[in-house]
Formats: sequence, C-alpha cells, structure tokens
Amino acid sequence: MVLQTNEFDSCMRAVMWGRNIYLNVQRFIQFQMTCNFSVLIVVLVSYCTMTESCLNAVQLIYINLIMDVLGALALASTRPSTDVAKYAAGQEKLLTPFMYRQIFGTVIFQTVIMMVVMYAGHAIFDLESSYDSSTQTIEDDDEGKAKMLHFTLIWNTFVFLQVFNMINCRDVSATKMHGFTGLTRNFLTWLIILIIVGVQWASCFTFLGRPIFEASMEVTYR
Repeated sequence: MVLQTNEFDSCMRAVMWGRNIYLNVQRFIQFQMTCNFSVLIVVLVSYCTMTESCLNAVQLIYINLIMDVLGALALASTRPSTDVAKYAAGQEKLLTPFMYRQIFGTVIFQTVIMMVVMYAGHAIFDLESSYDSSTQTIEDDDEGKAKMLHFTLIWNTFVFLQVFNMINCRDVSATKMHGFTGLTRNFLTWLIILIIVGVQWASCFTFLGRPIFEASMEVTYR
C-alpha cells in the first residue's frame, strides 16, 4: 500500500483498509466452514437414509462455486467502516470465540432446516409422497417427477440458506449480530447475490434447469 500524501486522513484510511483485509479473510473462512460443514452433513445423512445424495454432482459443483469463487468475491469486496479503526487486528487468533459460536450455531441451524425439508417436505409443501426415496434414478413417470420436485426444493433451500449465510458472515465482530451494516455500499456483493438468485430462477423457471441441474420446473406451479 502506497500513500500518495502525508495527510493524517490518508494514514487513517490506510490503517482502515489494512485491517479490513484481515477482517475479509475472517469473513471468508467463516463462510467456508459453515457452508462446508452443512453440505457435508446433508450429503452424509441423505446417503445413509435415502441411499443416495439429495444433491447431485452438478448441484454440488455449483455449491462449491458459490463457496470458493462467488463467496470470496462478495466477502473480499466488503468496504471498511469507521469501526475498523478501533479493531485490533492480528492480536488474537484468526478464528475468534465469536466466530466459533457463529460457525457451529449456523451449521446446526442450517442442518435442522435441511432435515425438515428432506423428511417433512411432503407435508409442508403438499407434495406427492408416493415415490420411493430409495429409487436410484429419476424417470419421467409420476414417481420420478415427484422425486425430482422434492430434490429441487432441497437444493433451492440449501442455496438460499447460503445466500443469507453470506450476508451474515459479513460481520465477524463480537458486538453486532447481523451483516447488513454497509451492505448497500458494496456493489459487488449485491451483484453476486443477484447472480445466485438469477441462476436459481433460471434453473427452476426455465427449461435450462432440467438438462443442467436436473431441477423440476413444476416447482413454479406449486
């Protein structure tokens, strides 16, 4: 970082941006750990109880894209606020006790939500429950369409949980409880959120979702 002036304001801005880089690393690590632990638990539980993963290979690749690329761009672009000047960066461990609380708390919350959608989704969303969850393939019959619809809801629920998790991970301090502070000033974060929502819309409301993500368009009529 090069200071072009010797003004005190420039020094303060340099300190703020330097400490903000440290905070952005913490934000990304928190998002990575919550998303990885959540998807790992969901996939393992679905394999043990449904004899297959409720998220197919393409959906897992897309979720990995959200975790590694889109999440990194969104959280790394967070602009510093005036509170950053009071933050003592580097004096504690990279993972603070507050971050551990957020990570494990968010993982438990997301896991509970996913278990509800996986095992009580038929009753909640009034879906056809006649298909056998142990069926390994998704065909074009009524049983296959019901299964595809159920798995589409599971995938959409998990992705939108990560969207809100991305916003929540913008705050890694011990005092604030949400990540909406300064969200309107970060254009790249809004753009990435719109991209994720746009892909979900295209996969469930257009024909592109069936050959790419194996998603059901019937979710639009439910």
